[in-house]
Amino acid sequence: KISPVYLETALEIEKRKLGISNMMIAASLDDSMEEIAMTLCPQHLGEKYVMKIDPAFLSLVAIRHELYHLAKNDCNDTDPNFSFSFGDYKFRLDFHSSFIKEPRAVLYSITEIRL
Repeated sequence: KISPVYLETALEIEKRKLGISNMMIAASLDDSMEEIAMTLCPQHLGEKYVMKIDPAFLSLVAIRHELYHLAKNDCNDTDPNFSFSFGDYKFRLDFHSSFIKEPRAVLYSITEIRL
């Protein structure tokens, strides 16, 4: 965990490590996020990206995870999705996100190993 006071400094340090220090990225704490989301892939708003982080999960791991998505351009592309229904339940499988994007962001956020 890190202090909210340290958020901007940590963001700049981690951006430099990934070679994306030229990207304008703002981080905001948002305690109204869905229960299943600790952070959200930074959204491109105007000239900058905005990263939302649940304050309860504010850590270097969360910052690294989302910055790695930006470094790999994961937040800008569209994935082919496969949807199907089973009775009243609808399922959406996003194979590329589930088996490529998320695992490599998790690996980097914990170990700083880049794929």
